[in-house]
Amino acid sequence: MTSGLRLHGQALAAVGLAVVLLVLGWEQILPTPWLSAVGVEPNAWWHLGPLAIVTAAMLRKATYPGRALSVGVFAVLLDIGVGGSIGIFLCLTDLLYGFGIRASQRHVRYLAGGLGAAVLAGALAAAGARADVGTVLNIAVFGIAVLITPLWWAAEVRRGYPLGDDRRVREHLELERHAGILRAQEHKRRVSLAQERQRLARELHDVVSSQVSAIALSSAARLSDSPETARDREVLGAIRASSVEALDDLRRMVRLLREPVHQVDPDEAGSGSAGAGEGEDVLPKTWESIIVSQQLLGLQVQVRGPAPKALSSAADAQMRRVLQEALTNARKYGDGSCSVSLVERRRSCELQVLSGAAEQQASRLVSGSERGSGVAEGGLRTMRERVEGLHGTFSAGPVEQGWEVHARVPLRRGVGGRGASG
Repeated sequence: MTSGLRLHGQALAAVGLAVVLLVLGWEQILPTPWLSAVGVEPNAWWHLGPLAIVTAAMLRKATYPGRALSVGVFAVLLDIGVGGSIGIFLCLTDLLYGFGIRASQRHVRYLAGGLGAAVLAGALAAAGARADVGTVLNIAVFGIAVLITPLWWAAEVRRGYPLGDDRRVREHLELERHAGILRAQEHKRRVSLAQERQRLARELHDVVSSQVSAIALSSAARLSDSPETARDREVLGAIRASSVEALDDLRRMVRLLREPVHQVDPDEAGSGSAGAGEGEDVLPKTWESIIVSQQLLGLQVQVRGPAPKALSSAADAQMRRVLQEALTNARKYGDGSCSVSLVERRRSCELQVLSGAAEQQASRLVSGSERGSGVAEGGLRTMRERVEGLHGTFSAGPVEQGWEVHARVPLRRGVGGRGASG
């Protein structure tokens, strides 16, 4: 009831005032030479017909502002045909105001421009017809007051107009909100897919690079030496073990690729921890097992410091990946020996892998990373992404002793950390 009164109260008031002005004789404000030519004397009550038409249009202005204004203009033209009245122009201003409030801003701008041009053309036409200055000014002022002012006032009021009670406007706003939600969900889905593909690409690289390169290096080493049955069988056993492990890892990764993609919060995209639990399925479960597997492949590893205990499960998995990749590079490009240093401080955990890489081998790694291509560059980039995804720092490059990989990640004690439980 309140909403209907607010929407139609102004229209009913304008119509009531128009009727009062009609009763008071405020009509026949324009000449009607076409009626005089046929000998017809205009009647004041003829204006009730156009007034009824414009009243019907005003009652529909909230639902169809454009159509209501068109019908109102038609009623005004009919009223002008029988002499015109002040009341019909009051109703026209109400229709113009309603159009300015509810129509699209683009249509309102078009209408304002057209009406402004019409007022200017009317004033110029009067001046061209040699009308006096007062007549020209009256036409301009009347046109601005009746046609332009309602649209200007509507533009000012529209900024704070309470449209919440208007059902159609409320539905339109709900549709816009729903469309915005759909766009946000689509963006979230794309971010999730990109994050999942990036994670799976890292896991595939680690599996293929580590296991297959171990097979290639072990077989190449034995082929370069003289035949030795016992040693050959030992190497073949290691090759077979690596092959079976690589095959199992690849099967696990294929199974992961077939599973539905998990949604990832866009705020966590790029954190490097999303999906870490799935990646642990294709990674040795402990730091010690990674080192032992590399030692079985012929790499001499000297370890300083115990395995970290305060890392979260996701951070622990990512750091083990970094260790695995660093040891693989040390075995592939180094002199067969390296040292691993693990330091767990109060607020951070540091990993350092120092391999005795010869100068030409270090140059190989550096040139590969500078070119932006190749397996070596891919491994360095993957390690950097993992560490920086944990909000840590990563560096890799030649030093006096050979080639150094250094990773430092912050600790989050008491928040999902493994060390919290002992």
